[in-house]
Amino acid sequence: MTSDHLSEAEEAALERARAADMRRQEFEQLEQQRELERSMIEERDKGIREIETAVLTVNDIFTDLAGLVEEQGHMIDNIENNIVSTESQVQQGTTELRSASNYQKKSRKKLCYLLLCVVLLCAVLAGVVFAYKK
Repeated sequence: MTSDHLSEAEEAALERARAADMRRQEFEQLEQQRELERSMIEERDKGIREIETAVLTVNDIFTDLAGLVEEQGHMIDNIENNIVSTESQVQQGTTELRSASNYQKKSRKKLCYLLLCVVLLCAVLAGVVFAYKK
């Protein structure tokens, strides 16, 4: 036997070694692919958790915003009620001022009449007193 030619047993062993080497390479490739897929799954999971955190944050913001809108709605309702109340009170005040103005005008007329009556009474009394002295 020459070294160029291998025996059938050696060729079979060499073939088994090549097959084992190919299986080992395939296994390593599968392991690498599995590791890559695991890494991608972890990245996706991390991204999903980040999105979940962002969604929860947005939810909190909208909840806070809804509370502020409701609170300000109550404040606006209070302001509106105060405006309506103020308008009513201003109208009532205007009515009372007109009434007071009328009373004041009437009281001036009465005071003038009273003063005229007093002046006339004084004139009559003065005339009576002056007539008795003569």
